[in-house]
Amino acid sequence: MKNKYLVLLTLILIAVVITACGNGGENTNESEETQDVTEAPEESNSTNTGNDSGGESNATENDIESEYAFRSFDLEADFEGTEDAVEVDYEIDNEGTESSYEDKQQGIQLTGDEALSELDSIFSTFEFNKDTPDDEVLNTVFEAFKIPEDAQNVELEIDYNDGTEKEYRK
Repeated sequence: MKNKYLVLLTLILIAVVITACGNGGENTNESEETQDVTEAPEESNSTNTGNDSGGESNATENDIESEYAFRSFDLEADFEGTEDAVEVDYEIDNEGTESSYEDKQQGIQLTGDEALSELDSIFSTFEFNKDTPDDEVLNTVFEAFKIPEDAQNVELEIDYNDGTEKEYRK
């Protein structure tokens, strides 16, 4: 009889522990989901993408539009004997916006919102699109980022909002 009570008490104790762990895990997941949902719109608002749905989005990458003519901008330029003297990375997708901007000549090394703020002042002046001649795009980018004409190994990759991907090289 004593063994039956001991076994019953053990089973009840195990059930209580499992139930408590299960609820704690569910609450944690709900908190994480809620946190993810609230973080995504904040990132969207800080980048002024115009996508303020306030909830989870089922948008595909092709549905994402930047306030610029492109949703991805990747620039690397070597000059004056310096590799990657200028590096710019900007990408907007379902997860938010990632950006970084480094210019070794000007002493610029920015990431996140600081980079986005600096890049916005440059990107907002761009008037080119996927149909603009390559030379014109390169000249505009060279002028905006103060890249000398004698720069070597300039690589620019742009993914435009309509899904067109273009590479520019000098």
